[in-house]
Amino acid sequence: MFFFLASKPMWQQKKPRGVTKEMSSSSQVFSPFRAIGFCCNHLPLVSSSLGAETFVVTSVGRAFHVYTCDKLRLVFVGTQQPDQLQCLAIQGKIVYASYQNVVKAFKRGQEVNTYLGHEGEVQFILPFGEHLISIDDSNVMRIWHSVSKELYGEMHFDVCSFTILSALHPSTYLNKLLLGSQQGQLQLWNIRTSKLVYTFKGWGSAVQILAQSPAVDVVGVGLESGGIVMHNLKYDQTVMRFHQEWGPVTAMSFRTDGTNTVATGSSIGHIAVWDLDKKRLSTILRNSHNGSVSGLQFLQSQPVMVTSGPDNSLKMWIFDQSDGSARLLRSRCGHSAPPTKIRFTSTGGDAVKILSGGLDNALRVFGVHKDVAMNMELSQGSLLKRSKVRGVKVETLKLPAVADFAAESVRADEWDGVVTCHAGHGSIQTWNLNKYTIGQHTLSSKHADLGAKPKATVDPLEVLPWTPSTWRCSQAPVMEPSSCMLAVAADNFTVSIVDTGGRKVVRRFRGHTNRITDMSFSPDGRWLVTSSMDCSVRTWDLPTGRMIDIFLVESPATSIALSPSGDFLATTHVDDLGIYLWSNKTMYSHVSLRPLSEKIKPTFTDLPTTKLTEHDETDVESNTQRNENELTMDDVSEKCTPLAEGLVTLSMLPKSRWSNLQNLDIIKQRNKPMEPAKTLKLAPFFLPTLPGLQPKFLPSEEGSDIPVTEVGGGSKILNLGELNPLSEFQKCLQQCAGSNQYAPLMDLMKELPPASIDAEFRSLAPESGGSVEWVEHLMTFLLETVRTNRDFELVQSYIGLFLKLHSSLIRESPDLLTLTEKLLSEHKQAWTSLQHDLNMSACLLAYCKSAVI
Repeated sequence: MFFFLASKPMWQQKKPRGVTKEMSSSSQVFSPFRAIGFCCNHLPLVSSSLGAETFVVTSVGRAFHVYTCDKLRLVFVGTQQPDQLQCLAIQGKIVYASYQNVVKAFKRGQEVNTYLGHEGEVQFILPFGEHLISIDDSNVMRIWHSVSKELYGEMHFDVCSFTILSALHPSTYLNKLLLGSQQGQLQLWNIRTSKLVYTFKGWGSAVQILAQSPAVDVVGVGLESGGIVMHNLKYDQTVMRFHQEWGPVTAMSFRTDGTNTVATGSSIGHIAVWDLDKKRLSTILRNSHNGSVSGLQFLQSQPVMVTSGPDNSLKMWIFDQSDGSARLLRSRCGHSAPPTKIRFTSTGGDAVKILSGGLDNALRVFGVHKDVAMNMELSQGSLLKRSKVRGVKVETLKLPAVADFAAESVRADEWDGVVTCHAGHGSIQTWNLNKYTIGQHTLSSKHADLGAKPKATVDPLEVLPWTPSTWRCSQAPVMEPSSCMLAVAADNFTVSIVDTGGRKVVRRFRGHTNRITDMSFSPDGRWLVTSSMDCSVRTWDLPTGRMIDIFLVESPATSIALSPSGDFLATTHVDDLGIYLWSNKTMYSHVSLRPLSEKIKPTFTDLPTTKLTEHDETDVESNTQRNENELTMDDVSEKCTPLAEGLVTLSMLPKSRWSNLQNLDIIKQRNKPMEPAKTLKLAPFFLPTLPGLQPKFLPSEEGSDIPVTEVGGGSKILNLGELNPLSEFQKCLQQCAGSNQYAPLMDLMKELPPASIDAEFRSLAPESGGSVEWVEHLMTFLLETVRTNRDFELVQSYIGLFLKLHSSLIRESPDLLTLTEKLLSEHKQAWTSLQHDLNMSACLLAYCKSAVI
């Protein structure tokens, strides 16, 4: 384990200026991909319920995360802001966040509004109906119209007499805002008239938290002294009062599922649950977080509580124990202290994981592609029970911080595949990565001196300890197994490549200006990537012995690792809890890897952000059950526009909307009732009525105004075509046929379910009240739509249904036969072009898989 100290840290210096374009260089190999391992920070969480789903929003520095409470899945990530977020709020689908003196509104992670005007840093945000209230550190409160961004009002408070710390809109109090102060007083204001309604004297301590209780007029007040007060605003009376002995109240929330309890958080990680009926302490959740409990919220009408803290953990607790206490239901955590060592590993299959050891005494696993299901800490045994028996924190029973580790996936299902050495610990511990638990073996080491920290390297057959004094190196040597090359970082900031077979130095790389922190070989053994305290990450080409890439980061990298396939580079950094992934651009584009000049001046590159991958975004859309109709038809039309001439586009509709159009009759036959409907024994007599919203009796034949047609022999046939008015589909078809613009008709048909499409197609036939002219209009629509190459699969399904329903009519009409020949010609042309492209792509893929390139 290394503690990074420097007299003049480069990551605290300003970026160099005056770098010319010819002499500067950014990374030509690696580009930022995403950051993992972040869950939350010290800002309190906020929550909102939308239907049956509840969302939780947390801050992760310059962005925010939105999680669903069903499995704590990350569904949205806010855009990266110029500075650290100061506070959060949520109202429905809108998330409000502030940094410096700026307040912004976001929807689905995208910015929709910006509110400017504060002179100080915004410290508090409160949505208030159609308004938004923001309070800055200069004690100025501004009231905005949340949609138009107009300033509704502004109020200034004296810092010496009333410094605002908290705010709450009391339930059922119209236009009223309750403010808590550093001086201990509370004030009730009417924000519409900007007048002070009432002043509460307080309890002689700063008001940290204000929370609305399920009872009208009663609010919960959390004090800096640890006091918890239930106060009636209407009568200015204290209903009950508690006190927690762990310092200030940092969070408070009431249960709303019928159980009269309130939970409060503390600055040392304990959570107290108070019984309001019995007016006493009910239970304590000790050490729920490693540090302060910054956020605490009960879910609406559920015995579930969500908490967050600066230890980078988000936890859900459920109150289902017989004694009324809670148990941990699920959690989402990252490192609570900076990770110092990372390596890629795999336990079989396609799942690639990152093994990470940090200063928080934890060994964790992070998934690269789908980190939700694979993010976890390797268990060190039943520490929770032991901590309760001894009355100490779980962290005190863990092994010391991981100084170094190595992993091997060969036969990992048969024995422990990970070994770790720990700071101040004279033994080596094994771990089982398949079971995510501590191993059965503890290997003794002769390096018992606390000053000599052994470095672990793993060979499939043996474990060898190395010491810095033996190699005179600043970092553990790294072995390339296929070529048996050993990379050694020396104290003079150089890297030597040693051929272990020939026992000689074959390459030596110079260029770093500070201590080298980590090294990693590429899977093919051609590259060596190194990081240093000079804030640079360099890539060296072993065959040529030259540097081919370099870039700078603002915080020095403490550990780096290349993935087994070489598509990702992972880095960790000083005083940073996250793991950052960089994509290898040579895997998906042509990159000219020319040796770089020694005079090259690298440029700073921003670290990756916590954005979602395409796989995660797909999961978000399916799991949150997003309605397809949320997209307007203009948006759909814009997204369905072909990228180039000759290309086809799909309709973006679910497969269920078009795949079974030709089989609806089979589906109806399969789903029909097993037994016919039974008639009532004593059915009442009803006079025949006409269909419609207003019931009308069917008139007699003499006075009937129903259109009929006289036929030979005096018979009369009811004209169904004149009886039924035109449907919306037929009206749109008629208008489009007149203008020869069929886009509105396609937009309408996309909104209709399959059964309605089938019914509308059938209604155009003469025997259903239609005519041959209506069928011609529909065929013209299909013909023109095929020519556009848009909504390709949807149009094919419509053509199949049309031919199935009206094939007999087409054979009898010469005009329809002519249109059918044109439609067949256009269809063959479109399909032949598509089939040619598909065959070409399939051939190319087969060649890439089988041929040796």
